[in-house]
Formats: sequence, structure tokens, C-alpha cells
Amino acid sequence: MNIEKLDIPNLTENEWNELHDFTAELFAEFYPHQSKVTLEYVKEIFKESSKDSFAEHFVVMDGYNKIIAKARFSYAKPSPETKESDLDNVFIDFRVRKPYRRKKLATELLSYLLKNEILERHTRIRLSAGGSPGYEFCESFGGKITSEKYESSFFFDEADWEKIENLNSEAREKSSDVSVVITDGLSKEDEAEYYDIYLNMEEEILSKYDKSRVFNRDLMKKEFIESKKSKEALGIKSLIAWARDDSGKLVGLSEIFSYPDNPKKFSTDLTGVIKEHRKKGLSIRMKTELLLHVKKNFPHVKFIVTFNDKDNAVMRGINTKLGFVPDEPTRSFLYKTDELKKKLGII
Repeated sequence: MNIEKLDIPNLTENEWNELHDFTAELFAEFYPHQSKVTLEYVKEIFKESSKDSFAEHFVVMDGYNKIIAKARFSYAKPSPETKESDLDNVFIDFRVRKPYRRKKLATELLSYLLKNEILERHTRIRLSAGGSPGYEFCESFGGKITSEKYESSFFFDEADWEKIENLNSEAREKSSDVSVVITDGLSKEDEAEYYDIYLNMEEEILSKYDKSRVFNRDLMKKEFIESKKSKEALGIKSLIAWARDDSGKLVGLSEIFSYPDNPKKFSTDLTGVIKEHRKKGLSIRMKTELLLHVKKNFPHVKFIVTFNDKDNAVMRGINTKLGFVPDEPTRSFLYKTDELKKKLGII
């Protein structure tokens, strides 16, 4: 057994195939209702890069050159837009094949990364975990939970469409002073309003559910724009529900995405309504209109996935009412680097 750093740009076809097998096995375990992961999809994901952050991958190999565990760690690149406090953080995500769990592989990999000189300047570490084995691993080091998110799925074949129609009608009556229009993607003319409302909602979400993160509006806008470009390059398309008042002002937004490598799947992005127009059923109206639109125009779609913070009781309640079924939450744990090193016996 040995630990290796993946040289993504120079991986051989055999190495790509092994990385695909590892990714596909875990994907099938955690997302059994979704389509199988293709080799092309894995290559796109691992080759994807960001102007604002570094990402590196390490794997644990057995004696037969089979990947049995992997870690991805990422951290911000220094730039005029990056706050000093953001440079203190490193994000680490572990994945271990089921037969090899509870064998200290993730601990060995974490120790290896903490000894790496690249991490010397980071004073805080964030680990994420989904499911009981991952929780136990992170909790064993005394980390502080800073966020908890649920992934929920809506299955078209199992949905109560009569209920959804009724919810849509009720929401239309409550928000009769607002119009909702669905468009294919984002036009140049709508970009300014789109990013403005998204950034306002993101700032509000962070202030409520993840106070440990610093909100940097300019940096986050750049990340949104880059994310859009990356999605377009991968052939990912969106449907956007725009809610406007009588004056034409944008008061709400809801977006979902489709994927060329998985035509059965859509996923949601942020759904938001400005404070002055809340409690009118606008979130339910936009979401139900998108669901009904997809049902009518994309009959091949089987499910939609969404993500919500544990403390976002309002949106989780809306999704439950619509018929979304939650999986186990993903928890993010925060540690001081030196304290984590002491627990691992490194210092």
C-alpha cells in the first residue's frame, strides 16, 4: 500500500480507467438512482481548474495498483480579490472504498497531507463527510461542525402531481401581483440582475448558516461567472424561473440544470425571493412551475436533486411539501491545523 499524488494532465489511459472505476463504484453506492458515471465525465471533472483556487488529488493504492482511497484538497490562490482570512483555509474531502473503511486509511492520508510542506501556511482545515463512517472519522478529532447540508431527490414517477398542481394554483393566487416566466438559460441582458440577486441571497445564506466563512462579493461573483462558463463548456444547460413585480423589478429567481452525460437528471440551484415579497408563496410557485415545465417538455427526466442547509427550515419544508426525499446530510468540520496535528501525533 502506498500514497501517490495524481498528475492529472499526464495520467495514462490505464490510470484514468482505474480512477473511473473508483469514482463509479462510490457514485453507484451513494447515488443508486442516478445514471452510471462515464469515463468522459470523470476526465472532465478532474481536469476542471479554477483561476482562484488550487486543487490536488492524492490516492492510496493497494499492491495491485488499485485505488482504495482518495483525498482532494483545495485552497485559495493569493490575488488582490482574495482576503487574507480565506488564504488560511484548506478544504479536504476523503473517499474510501467500502471494503477498506474503518482501517485507518483516511487517517494515514490526512497525516500525510498535514506533513506536506504545501499546507504549512494554512492555520485552519475543513473536512467534509457524508454518512456515519465519515462522521465518526471527523468527530474523532474533535472538529467543530460549521455547516450541515442535505441532498434531497424528487422522483417524477413517484410524485403527487395533483398536489403539485394545487400548490401551484394556491401560490399563484397569493402572488397575483407577480409574474413568473421561465427561460432557457441566461441572456446577456439579464446578467446584471441575475448576479445581483444571487449574490444578495448568498450573502444572506452565509450570514445565517455558515458564519465562519467570509463573504467576498467580488470574489464570489467571479466564482459564479467561472462556474457558469465551466457548466457551458461541459454542455450543462439551465432553466430559470424569473419572478417580477408590476414594475418589472426582479423579486425572485429559481434555477435548475440538465446534464448531457445524464439525461435522466436535473439539479436545482439557489431559489431566492427578496424580503419584501416573501410569505406570498413565490418560492413554491417558481419551483412548481419548473417541475411542471420539466414534466411537460422533458419526459425523459426521472429525478431532480437539491441541496439545503440543515438550518434552512423554510426551504427544507417547501421541498418536503413538494415530495423531495432527503439523504443523510453532508457535514463540514472545522479544525485548527496545529490542534489537528497534535491529535495525529505529528507535533
